Amino acid sequence: MKKFVCAFIAFILFLSAAPVGVSAMSYWDAQAQYLEAVESGDPERIISAVKAIESVYPDSQDQTERNRLMEPLKKAAQSYGSLGKFPESAKYYTKYLNLIKASNDPVKYHDAINTATMLIEHNSVTPTVYAATSSLSNIPDLKGKNEPRAGTYHGMCGVFDENRDNAFLLYVHFETESIESFKWKLPSTGDRYMLTIAWNSPNENLADLKYVAEGNADDYIIENLEYVAGLNADVMIRFFAEVNNWSDLPQTMEDYQKRGKEYTDTFIRAFRRVADLAHKYAPNAAMVFSPNDVSNWYFKAEDFYPGDKYVDWVGMSTYCNMSKSSTYKLTSGNDAYYSRGLYENQIVKIKHIVDTWGGKKPIVVSECGFCYRNNAGTQTEEHALKAMKFFFSYVTMVYPQVKCINYFNTNFGGESFCLFKNGSAEGNEELASLYTSLISSDPAMEYIMGRSERCGYTKVEKFSEVTGSLDLSTYAWYPGGDDLTVTYSVDTVKKLSTKELPYKYSVDAKELAAGNHLLTVKVNCKNTSSVLLYVVNKAEDGRITVKKAYPDAIKDVKQSNWAYECVGYGLGTGLFTGMSEAAFSPGVSLSRAMFVTIMGRMAGIDASKYNYSSFGDVKAGKWYTPYIAWAKETGVVKGLSETKFGPDALITREQMCAIMTRYADHFEIALPGGSGGEKFADDAKISNYAKTAVYRAKNAGLVNGKGNNMFEPRATATRAEAAAIIMRFCFVQMN
Repeated sequence: MKKFVCAFIAFILFLSAAPVGVSAMSYWDAQAQYLEAVESGDPERIISAVKAIESVYPDSQDQTERNRLMEPLKKAAQSYGSLGKFPESAKYYTKYLNLIKASNDPVKYHDAINTATMLIEHNSVTPTVYAATSSLSNIPDLKGKNEPRAGTYHGMCGVFDENRDNAFLLYVHFETESIESFKWKLPSTGDRYMLTIAWNSPNENLADLKYVAEGNADDYIIENLEYVAGLNADVMIRFFAEVNNWSDLPQTMEDYQKRGKEYTDTFIRAFRRVADLAHKYAPNAAMVFSPNDVSNWYFKAEDFYPGDKYVDWVGMSTYCNMSKSSTYKLTSGNDAYYSRGLYENQIVKIKHIVDTWGGKKPIVVSECGFCYRNNAGTQTEEHALKAMKFFFSYVTMVYPQVKCINYFNTNFGGESFCLFKNGSAEGNEELASLYTSLISSDPAMEYIMGRSERCGYTKVEKFSEVTGSLDLSTYAWYPGGDDLTVTYSVDTVKKLSTKELPYKYSVDAKELAAGNHLLTVKVNCKNTSSVLLYVVNKAEDGRITVKKAYPDAIKDVKQSNWAYECVGYGLGTGLFTGMSEAAFSPGVSLSRAMFVTIMGRMAGIDASKYNYSSFGDVKAGKWYTPYIAWAKETGVVKGLSETKFGPDALITREQMCAIMTRYADHFEIALPGGSGGEKFADDAKISNYAKTAVYRAKNAGLVNGKGNNMFEPRATATRAEAAAIIMRFCFVQMN
């Protein structure tokens, strides 16, 4: 059967072929290899064969070439995914998607665009390190109506515990129920709280929308809004939620083309009518546009957006339950679209909504829930616990725009979500305990309850505060990647390796010496790994400031390079600069002028005080002139002679040792280990002037032998080697 399918594909491609020429012939050779690779099922062979086809068409210009590339690119993406190489998988899904879009036939490729887009999102999750912050400047202020400056409201429907909650979710059926009739359900607290009124459509269909849009419900709306205006609460009106996923929506492309726009336009008119009335009759109420996290196959949430003038908050319903439709295959585009199975990640699931509106509107999780039991027996408590922990660990961390979260604390349709007893619905003690633990450890939720000075999270590279601890968490996830490990190191010393999300580690600021430290965060999952590097500076006043080690432009030092951390430290501290905007050039040999300049930067000298010639071959006005003048004046360097420094000469390993030890002596830095110990095998080749310095540097851990106990004193040093030596010297200097 496989051979028949391969032969059929080859025949179809032959029918669409361009006139046979050199490129066409090379394509057929590559295509034959590709079909054999697909039949073998070997992902490595498939990837190699796809790259061969790509080399035939490095810049596809017509539809024939695109057709020949589409399926192989998709197959390569799937193959990388099966190998657990997720960034590479995302790269090939992106190539595939770009070809589809270039075909300019959105109807034909509608399904492929939907699935490829979400496959890219799931495979592109970038590990990110966050720090708990006390600085309001790190929290988005979107100036929305009833938006807290910082912190996240949290609560649920059915029950309210003022020691735990400061939000309440109330369901009201539009027109058949009044809001006032539920006043007995409202929290009896003297403190202001966030009340979300879920004003739900009775039938969830186009007729309901038309009824409101044409003004037939105005009297009912006004009466209820006047009651809302008298409530001692900040109110959100969530009108006709989840419209982008109503069952009445078009379910085929043909039906969508016929009445899709009528549906979206009618919803927008209805929402705007209610918003105008709310802003007039209930000034304490904010209007919430609240779609479902995943839209009907033919719509996007933004198709229904009523406009900034009418919307105060944007929200979403988002649930994370097991699905009997999940394939649990890394190649399933449907699983990726619905964020289920191996692609189960609610943070990715709601990303489109937060990305679309989170820069201008506060975000509310209008309702969420984790089903732990159902009539069909397909939901489990184990899954609910895992999903809840993931969501509440990360939602306010990754999305600080989220300023309110409502939990669906009830049972519905044979499914159990209830955490705390709500009427006849019994709660779940284990899930309730986890929920309480998660919200009480979230700085955003604790801040708004007045129980924490930390107001949320910020990306660690934006952190700059006087603090006793740098409390870190890492957002890390890969499709199906349960076996994920995050390892933290400080100054290359491993501190913690954990598999427990959200992968927390606290750096005790009291244990950090003043100066620059290297924070390394390694994330490993299957065949994908990431190394995140940061320079953590502790000032004398206790301020901790963090910055990324590598400028984004630097591309020539890979994470696999032995000197990756050392180069990052050099760049992040400013001791080194790139040879160009995009290149560090780790293998380039280092000149004497470069090395002395680095030592001057490390000393923090004022270069303007030394802008004069100190040697006959060091001209005034050069970039290195003041640093060499400083080094000579302090005795850090002595030159090749009294009059010659040799700025462009390449620095040798023994010269580096001599300069560093003189620097240490000048600044009274005690180098550990003394100058004795085992000699290098090539000790006789070390210059007499440098011999003591070499062994002091060796015993202090600044330099190592180069194999067979050889030091190679006259060998020149590369920029990467110098970065390693300088980083070690900085760590010794601080300690």
